Amino acid sequence: MGRAARHQDGHVIMYADKITRSMRLAINEVTRRRRRQQNYNRRNNVQPRSVEKPLRLPTLPGPQTKARQRQSEKPTGADQTFLQEHIKSLQFRLELYNRNLQFQKAIELQAEIDKLKKLVKK
Repeated sequence: MGRAARHQDGHVIMYADKITRSMRLAINEVTRRRRRQQNYNRRNNVQPRSVEKPLRLPTLPGPQTKARQRQSEKPTGADQTFLQEHIKSLQFRLELYNRNLQFQKAIELQAEIDKLKKLVKK
């Protein structure tokens, strides 16, 4: 499932009390695709193997001016929209915590919302 399916030794661990309809559909789809791929591989004598790439040394960033560094920290338009939507969903969760008298969780969530709001204002 997802990225694990692209790795030779990839495994997916699903945590749940019971297998939901969505999980069952996803598992069935993955099984169907795997069976189809195996049939194709068998018919065409394809032996699956992992991609092997040479290791590269990480490149270290050069010195940046403070203005340039601040500019790279500013969210773009799409990021701004995502942040605003994320803040709305967190505020909804905050209301639920307050209604359920889970004030410690509400305080922690409010701190996270405040940090995100500062990012949006930049």
